[in-house]
Amino acid sequence: MSSSNILRLLVDALRGGETIDMGSSDTLKLNPKSWGTSKYVKLDAGNDRIQFEGVDQLFGDDDKLIFGDGSDVQLQWDGTRLTAGPASGFWAGCPSGLNPDPTSHFEIFDDFTELGVGGTTSPWTAGTNTNGAIALGLAETSNTPGRGGYVTLSTDGSLQYDFATMKMTSAATGAPFYIVEDSGKKLWYETKIMVSSVTDKFYMIGLGDAAADDVTVDATGAEAIQDGFYFRTMLATETQIDTETNQNTPGTEIGGNTGTLAANTAITLGMYFDGVTTLTFYINRVAQADVVTIGDDGNIPNDVGLTPFFHVKDGVGAGSASALHIDYIKCVQLL
Repeated sequence: MSSSNILRLLVDALRGGETIDMGSSDTLKLNPKSWGTSKYVKLDAGNDRIQFEGVDQLFGDDDKLIFGDGSDVQLQWDGTRLTAGPASGFWAGCPSGLNPDPTSHFEIFDDFTELGVGGTTSPWTAGTNTNGAIALGLAETSNTPGRGGYVTLSTDGSLQYDFATMKMTSAATGAPFYIVEDSGKKLWYETKIMVSSVTDKFYMIGLGDAAADDVTVDATGAEAIQDGFYFRTMLATETQIDTETNQNTPGTEIGGNTGTLAANTAITLGMYFDGVTTLTFYINRVAQADVVTIGDDGNIPNDVGLTPFFHVKDGVGAGSASALHIDYIKCVQLL
């Protein structure tokens, strides 16, 4: 645009009595006549800011207020709920504690700093056999996954198929999470864990049927949890993390050898459902290539109540003791 056209537009803008005050301190102030002198918008170059005096800033639905370099932090109202958090990555778009409507989403978070497991006030149910145990810990050591609290599921390795299982109690929460095709009900799940041993051990972690307690496992690692989406290791490939889904039958592998489970090494496991047809698994917040397509014919629980669970089980012979340390669990779903 030529300088003469820019000047013409500026003159037209001022014909109603508005003023533009070009201050001596690197400021530019817009002051519509109807506002009087107490309301204005000022570009203050000297202080690197835009000042709104006596007027509101209006953002439309889905507009964002972004901080940092564009990918750091954002604040957004989508017409239904407020999100405030990372502008990109795994948790982007997840409702925050600032959200004014408690009916917009359901959330659980446990850092395991206070509540016991299996007590009368605990939302968690413990399942063990003779040599399985569950205990709450508070001290951080090199062999626990994080600061603050953690909970440990363990076996002593003295007998084959010893196990310890922990799940969100169905009586306390129902089975609150549902993966439903084209529902718009996005879901975020994440937990951070560490294991003490991978030798002759079976681990399963994710969202599963609230009725499940023990997870039947044989020498190959075949399991029989009724419904769920989860991460697991098999006895034949002890350090290999697989992703799997299951409905009423032995599981269907989604991704084989998607990650590595190592003793005394913290790892973050996550899942994200886009509310349409795709559930993506994450390891250390990196999306895995093999995804679940909800609604496909196959072994996929669509519209089945699920709850968080953790499971450790010894293999076919006596071996070393095992411990599954859980630093935290967080799961959020839109309602």
